[in-house]
Amino acid sequence: MAQPPAISFRHPGYPASARDLLRLSATDGEPAHGIDYNIALAACGIVACNRWRDAWFGEECDAGGGEEAQDRYRRVPRPENGILPYKETPYYFFVGDGVGYKYPVVPSFAHWPFPHDGMPDDWRTLQFPSGSATAVTLPEEPRSALYARDQGCRVTGYFLGSDIARLVPAQATGWFEANGMQRYCQLQTRANPIDDEANTLVLRQDICKILGEVYLGIVPRAGAQPTAQAQTDGQQAAAPVTPIPSTSPNTPTYSNQATYPVIHVFIPDEYGELLQIYHNQPLQPSCPGAASDIAPEFLFARFAWAVLSDKHYNFLQCGWLEYRVLILDPETGERREQDMGREALGHSVRLFSERSGSSEASEASDDDEEPRENDDDDSPGQYEESARGRSRWRVPATLSYHVA
Repeated sequence: MAQPPAISFRHPGYPASARDLLRLSATDGEPAHGIDYNIALAACGIVACNRWRDAWFGEECDAGGGEEAQDRYRRVPRPENGILPYKETPYYFFVGDGVGYKYPVVPSFAHWPFPHDGMPDDWRTLQFPSGSATAVTLPEEPRSALYARDQGCRVTGYFLGSDIARLVPAQATGWFEANGMQRYCQLQTRANPIDDEANTLVLRQDICKILGEVYLGIVPRAGAQPTAQAQTDGQQAAAPVTPIPSTSPNTPTYSNQATYPVIHVFIPDEYGELLQIYHNQPLQPSCPGAASDIAPEFLFARFAWAVLSDKHYNFLQCGWLEYRVLILDPETGERREQDMGREALGHSVRLFSERSGSSEASEASDDDEEPRENDDDDSPGQYEESARGRSRWRVPATLSYHVA
């Protein structure tokens, strides 16, 4: 099965010899290939230090355009169907009105500042629907409560082979603390807030691995509320969701329109199975008795973690260029713009490698903040209690497995 092509996004402030700002698979659109406009805008905006509200896509004009930089590009409006179509030539990602602005980029996830009170609107309006069954009282014990809340894997609906995984992974504990992410936890006073229920969900072990290798992600879509059938049968009974365009083709977000979480395939497999089975499928609903669910902020952080992985973000790899980057000083907590070459970036890109706010982080096989090949810190068996004894978080014996 032929894989969807990749869409190139470029930074207009660098020469043609520079690498693409991002490359994202054109996994949306029927029958033509493309990518959801909001996903592309948020992904490029993350790289550009959270610039999405004043950002826009452009393309080079045909031969004969003016010599001025302003005349070299034309704006690409949001398509009416919400899908940015694939094309062989690249899109350019602009920030502000000028086309010559060499806007800074983040060198890695460790340096990325979380946009408190400033997420894109479709992430801000994200809702997590619960099932239609009668509400139940969740157990007090955290492990049992989480399994009861999620009612099995949140992607497939099954208990069998499931485990608990974090959205913001353990190797990003330093980033978690530096950005004050505990404010989104249900229990902000816990010893290891990265293990909070708002940052965790139940996943089948194979899904956990695929998610950890950034083949899959979870993104918001309008009109993607799962059906009761999907919740009761543990099946993905809801039909795949088609992105719904906003009321204005030029607005960058869906404004206040309610959105729901769906699975997004970042990297299709050679057999086409991920696209056929999971792409645009709604996240399984939680138990109706749950007081709260996953925090949208942690989902957005996970999305950024995937976007800034080596599989998508290789912009800063040319040894003959200087890049304008936004660097975090871990000692002062301040961020500054700086022009740096590749060698200097190599010394600055990693942070928090000597810090681990939880015991799991120190046991990870790789201290890198970004996901790499076979770097699935939150793969099955990695989620453990911080208490003495470190018992595995497994399906409680009091809960039944969901067998097909």
